[in-house]
Formats: sequence, structure tokens, C-alpha cells
Amino acid sequence: FSGSCLLPAQRGGVTYTKKNCGSDCEVKSGVYVYPNEIVRMNCGQGFAPNDTLSADATFVCTSGTWFPQIPECLKLCSALKKENLRFECTYKKQEVDCDGYMRPGTIAKYRCVSHYTFADPLAFTGSTICQIGGRWKDHLPTCIPR
Repeated sequence: FSGSCLLPAQRGGVTYTKKNCGSDCEVKSGVYVYPNEIVRMNCGQGFAPNDTLSADATFVCTSGTWFPQIPECLKLCSALKKENLRFECTYKKQEVDCDGYMRPGTIAKYRCVSHYTFADPLAFTGSTICQIGGRWKDHLPTCIPR
């Protein structure tokens, strides 16, 4: 139908929800919706919009295009946990929680807890970065008692 918009397919369990629709609100990707229809997007667990502003945004179908444009869902990096290691994580110079999923570009600084030291001090730089695709760039070190 003229002026309709396609809900884009995405990686991760993306779901779209129509606003002001009563009970049957969820719509699948690959489906067309009517002009002026408003949807909200959820990227699914372990994924987030590539643009942080649209984490809870709505999108309107206007003359066959989405406004604003529906962002791509990115795979996030998993939480950092390793025995005897402490982490500090930052994203765009803002501190973030290392115990949850993290966006690509997040930098994690790490150090051994007190009375422990790196098993192989030459092999580790003290930080790693979350890469596109949801993988940490470097392996985490092992900390051994001093």
C-alpha cells in the first residue's frame, strides 16, 4: 500500500511494538506498516541501538520512510568478571557498570586485587576495549598471590 514502511530485519531478537493499537501491538521485522503508524523498537537481550539516543525512542512512518531513521542493533560485549581482578569501565569518558552488557567502544581498565599480581606481567596492558561485534579485544590476565 502506498506510503507504507518496512520494518527492517535486525540481528538479535529485535521486536517492534505499535503505539496506540489496543491489544495486538507486536509486529515482526519484514512487515509493512501503514503511513503515520508509530512504533517502538527493542533490540533484544545483549543488543542495543547503535545510537544511544534511540534506546527508548519511537519511530513514525512518513511517506514510505521512517522518521527518525530506525537504527541498527549492535551486539554488546558481555559483563567482565574474573577472579581476583577489579575493573573500571568507561564509555565516551563516562563511567559505566562493568557488571552489565557494554557498548562497542567501552574501555575496561583492570588490575589485580591487593596482594595479587599478574601471572604474566609482560603480556597485559591493563586495559581492553569492546569491539564492534560484541567481543573484547584482549584476553583477561590471571592474577596470582604475591
